[in-house]
Amino acid sequence: MAVTFKISGLDGNYKSGAAKENIAGLEYADASWDPSHWSGLTGDKYDARITGDGTYTVWMETGGATADGAIVFCIDINNLANDLVDASKVKAEIVNIALDTDPVFSMDYSKTEFGNKDGNGIDGRIEIYNEYGNTKKKGVDASNLHFAGNMIVNFTIKGIDGNLKAGASKNYKTELSYADADWNPSYWGGSSFGRTTVKGDGTYSVFATLPGECQGAVVWAIELYNLWKDLVDPTKVKVTINSVETPGKIH
Repeated sequence: MAVTFKISGLDGNYKSGAAKENIAGLEYADASWDPSHWSGLTGDKYDARITGDGTYTVWMETGGATADGAIVFCIDINNLANDLVDASKVKAEIVNIALDTDPVFSMDYSKTEFGNKDGNGIDGRIEIYNEYGNTKKKGVDASNLHFAGNMIVNFTIKGIDGNLKAGASKNYKTELSYADADWNPSYWGGSSFGRTTVKGDGTYSVFATLPGECQGAVVWAIELYNLWKDLVDPTKVKVTINSVETPGKIH
């Protein structure tokens, strides 16, 4: 179940020094209390990162169990009232509740590339689609991407182990970069929400909240900060995109 909601009254209403970043999560139990979902409001893939007025999606899975009715059904937003000057100004509206959704976005990821971010000689970049990069030249098409809320990308990377220079950190902060076809909404990192650390060959997930309706892409990549400069031979690194989840998928 994916619940999309619109919230307003936040912009210009934060206290001085407030983080302006709050985690929203879905709280749900069916009429018999099972199945249920209780957000820890810690920022897992089911939550949303609230950064001001906008449209967001929170979601849950039941593990295949059937849910009937509800005894609890709400969205909590961690610390929001404490961060606002006047909480009474906040208005919220449920835009859509999607049930039995398939949250996986399908695309041909075989042309995904690993390279150097913007030629800076420092950072690695997994390019899924870039209007100005090689993926578009290879015929990648991300135009069918249409969602609101979270984008969750699971990937496998190989060729790091045994390929690092002496003194390499072996810990590389990793996060999404994404802009839809007209550059808005977009996300360029900077939050701990959805970020991971790549420590070598393995499978990882990164995710981000986009506060609005996203259609297509102009830039869609995974950044691996400081990895490029630590590699002996970057050509040995290979990446596979395993899945892309967009729970707030718009049909």
